[in-house]
Amino acid sequence: MARPGMGQVVILAELMHRFKESDLTTVFLLPTGNHPELEGTTELADIVTTTIDETYSTLTSQNEEVIFITDKSYIVSGELLELQEKLVAERVQNVTTILVDLSGEVVDEDLPYGPLETLWQLDADLASRHQYPAVHPIYSTSSILEGIDLDQRHFNLRQRAQKLLRRYRELRSVVAVHGMEKIPAAELETYQRGERLEAYFTQPFFVAESVTGQKGQSVALSQTLQDVEAILEGKVDQLSVDELKYSGSIM
Repeated sequence: MARPGMGQVVILAELMHRFKESDLTTVFLLPTGNHPELEGTTELADIVTTTIDETYSTLTSQNEEVIFITDKSYIVSGELLELQEKLVAERVQNVTTILVDLSGEVVDEDLPYGPLETLWQLDADLASRHQYPAVHPIYSTSSILEGIDLDQRHFNLRQRAQKLLRRYRELRSVVAVHGMEKIPAAELETYQRGERLEAYFTQPFFVAESVTGQKGQSVALSQTLQDVEAILEGKVDQLSVDELKYSGSIM
């Protein structure tokens, strides 16, 4: 059985691996208690801290852009909000916070830990089918994508992709109960393209190379948009779902 929060940790490790190739400094404030799932992940951070005071001193001493990573338990305790207030008072503006939830608890609210710019919700259904990173393509969201500066083509493709995946998931529930023969002929193309798009969104992780034996891949945003557009418009209908899984770019 997977430990609570393990899916988040794998995604976090992949992000931190990629941060290593940038000019960003990563600071990881360890959560209290024992979290064996973090083994091998915290080592990817440039700086590891264990207390709020130590973290404050570290963040205020950095001149470059910083990625600050910690667990949502510090939100619940109020300590993270106090830290952020102190950073604002010191006019520290070079810190981006990544918040993870290692508790594995299910919550009902859409934003249980306050307003977040970007929210990645993991999908148990995708994980059960080994479709990683298993980020829910519909409920995961970012306020950055609502900005007026977002490229119109990007915005339109995002809307079209989410619409397709939403309908695909509705049809998939029908298939799970009644089989493919219950899908109306007019909806078959929607189902098949949704299946392809879902498969395309799988990603070979760099941090999993030793486990999967598959080389990690990174796809540029421009290429991702081109690939998604091709799937939506049926230009790769000749490719099977398996050919699109963990494939990187396709065009």
